[in-house]
Amino acid sequence: MNLWLRGVRDLSGVLEGVIQSNRIIDNAEVSVDDSFSDADTLEVSLRFVERLGGLNGLKSLRLLPDKVHIIYEVPVRLLTIALQWARGLQMFSICAVDLVGNQDEFVEFMESLRNHASLHLVRLIRCGLPDTSPPMLADFVAHMKPELLVDQTKR
Repeated sequence: MNLWLRGVRDLSGVLEGVIQSNRIIDNAEVSVDDSFSDADTLEVSLRFVERLGGLNGLKSLRLLPDKVHIIYEVPVRLLTIALQWARGLQMFSICAVDLVGNQDEFVEFMESLRNHASLHLVRLIRCGLPDTSPPMLADFVAHMKPELLVDQTKR
């Protein structure tokens, strides 16, 4: 399995944290492509490294079956849109690192996760929610499927 890192400004802690927190990509073969500095997106392929091409941030990201998509520092509303586009896929996974957005946008995102039957794994890392959010996150986690994991750690 290969791990392809695209447009990552700071790998310190991100790669290590992802590998430790997501057993799916343990012992991944890592290759780094820093030529896409405009796309703050990490992509992980479970089978092979594949360039999706034409990425414009997250707007054109295609969530594909049998892949782990690691999203780095993107507006949560765009990830919500991507989830809506991805309905009907057999299985895919998302690991979201440093999502940004207001509380309403996170609520909408969490509702999208809750209603997305084909989603296999979601893990939010350092999601930067407002200080008032832990009760909301706790309530969200309590009602999620067991395989949907949320990491509430912050920077």
